[in-house]
Amino acid sequence: MNKVIIILFTLLFIKPVYSESVVIKKSAPYDPVRVTVLPIKYFGSKRDEALIVTDQLIRTLSSTTFIKVIPLKTTIETLWEYFPDQFSVKPDKYSPTKKPPEGIELFGQLTPVQKEVLSTHLSSEYIIDGTYVKEDNARFLAIDIYSEKDRCIKKSFSKKLTSDETVFESAMMLGKEVTKYFFDILSDDIVLKILQARSAEKISLDDAILRLDELETSYRENIFVLSGKLVLYHDSQASPDKIISVGERWFALRNRHPSKQIRFFQSTDLNPYLILAKAYMKKQRYHDAKRVFNQGNKTFPFNTERLKKTFGLCLELIEENNLQSRESD
Repeated sequence: MNKVIIILFTLLFIKPVYSESVVIKKSAPYDPVRVTVLPIKYFGSKRDEALIVTDQLIRTLSSTTFIKVIPLKTTIETLWEYFPDQFSVKPDKYSPTKKPPEGIELFGQLTPVQKEVLSTHLSSEYIIDGTYVKEDNARFLAIDIYSEKDRCIKKSFSKKLTSDETVFESAMMLGKEVTKYFFDILSDDIVLKILQARSAEKISLDDAILRLDELETSYRENIFVLSGKLVLYHDSQASPDKIISVGERWFALRNRHPSKQIRFFQSTDLNPYLILAKAYMKKQRYHDAKRVFNQGNKTFPFNTERLKKTFGLCLELIEENNLQSRESD
């Protein structure tokens, strides 16, 4: 029993040889991703419904701080300059709203070569286009996300509208899915920016946690939102239960974006496996800690000497508990 007490004292109270507080080693700047939304191509007799889709996609994406939507007017002017054959009429007049110009039809979806040219001249990183089809009582909506960097379609979304769904509602739902796609791309930098503001004391700890709570509400199961909360809970010396509640969810998603996670935690100078395993040990859940230590011990660069040393303490505690159980029998 005395050995267990000594080990716990060593684990919980001796100051480590390096800081475990949040230290952002590198700044985390990010520019909003530049996106072009092409007018949705319609098939059928309801062109106005296709206009609603285009309008709602632009509105939904533009409501974020991390997406910069190229103005539709600029997009159409550039399209006319390089691909005039794609239009039914010359787009001389523009609607005062954000909807595509009335009376102008953009024929078909652009080819990859045309998208490459358009991306270059608009400095656009992604192009979104799609189709809206209405045949009898059936309605279908599909959109593609084209990447200028990879020169291919990176993601596609489709939806069959039920009789109870409006085009507006469906377009808004797809817009949220597209927004989530772009958030996933930038989420490590977005969260690091919040941690950096907290580290520089530009925002309070409560404000930083609140911002991550709000992001989690909109973007469930994002690995970097969970990583950020794990860091803040550790830095604030939150209860083991709080750390475990977030850490378990992070652990379940730990294999997502491994290279980005390495950069993320190296920027904060923290080891997520060690944070979660130590929280388990404080609750005397040594076998749960062992499971986390096992994974961290084989995951470079998180298999640090400090993790190995604390892993050894955990194994000693498990053995000590086993010995006490045998003696009591």
